[in-house]
Amino acid sequence: MKLLLVFFQGSGGLTVLDAQTGAVKFRRQLPPEVGYPGELLSSPAGLLFKSYRKLTLLDTKKFEPHWTIDMCSDVRVDGDLLLLHDGYH
Repeated sequence: MKLLLVFFQGSGGLTVLDAQTGAVKFRRQLPPEVGYPGELLSSPAGLLFKSYRKLTLLDTKKFEPHWTIDMCSDVRVDGDLLLLHDGYH
């Protein structure tokens, strides 16, 4: 299994590197609706991108957003469950 490093830049760019060679496997600018770069969480459905009061599911092939939830807080992934609340809004 190949290990990949996935990271976001403050400008909204996403980069995927091969962990063994350091070669760039993928690089792109994410759409503005994804929000400011934050935390990545793994889930069975794809990569969850947690930003300030937003959660976006990205597919793991092209890193395209499937959906975005606005006004959410305290995101947790437990197996195939996604837990969050609306931040009391």
